[in-house]
Amino acid sequence: MTGPLTEGCNFFLGGSLRMWQEILNGLLSRHRGKTIGAILGLLLSLLIIRFGLLLTLFIAFSTLMGYYVGKRIDENKEGLLEIIERYSSPWHRT
Repeated sequence: MTGPLTEGCNFFLGGSLRMWQEILNGLLSRHRGKTIGAILGLLLSLLIIRFGLLLTLFIAFSTLMGYYVGKRIDENKEGLLEIIERYSSPWHRT
């Protein structure tokens, strides 16, 4: 289905999306650390507003643990089962 309204929306959204991509690429190339820090800060503040501080901390902890496990698996240092065994019972090490 095409028409003046859909063509106008496609033009507007496509141009707008392209513009934001160019702005973000420019910021990332010139101010990578500041841009990523600002985006993470915005995301963290929105999570705190939406879910509260404790749930946001739990989400952050779970995300970091997932990153750690994934990194260990990617580096072929340990498999998932070895990581689970090692951390499931810290007093029972063999």
